[in-house]
Amino acid sequence: MLGDGELTRAEAQIARARASARLERAEAEIATATRPSPLAGLVDVPDPSAVWVGLDIGRRRAVLVTLLAVTVLPAVRPGPRFDPETVAIEWKAAA
Repeated sequence: MLGDGELTRAEAQIARARASARLERAEAEIATATRPSPLAGLVDVPDPSAVWVGLDIGRRRAVLVTLLAVTVLPAVRPGPRFDPETVAIEWKAAA
């Protein structure tokens, strides 16, 4: 259309930027849709705890992020010790 004089150079640049943004969004959606679930091979086995032991830290983290919401609350008693009361862990609702 630019070559045929139907679009100015500025209009063509705007159209290209919009098309590139749409393409990036579509590619991100495809990547998300085709990514295997962190729970695959863990929830459908007779002994998930045995599988858990063999998972690397990245996969364990992905499983926890999928299943749990962790919130660190303000410390009630300041000090160098860990206070488990300052950590709230909740199961995420099933999608």
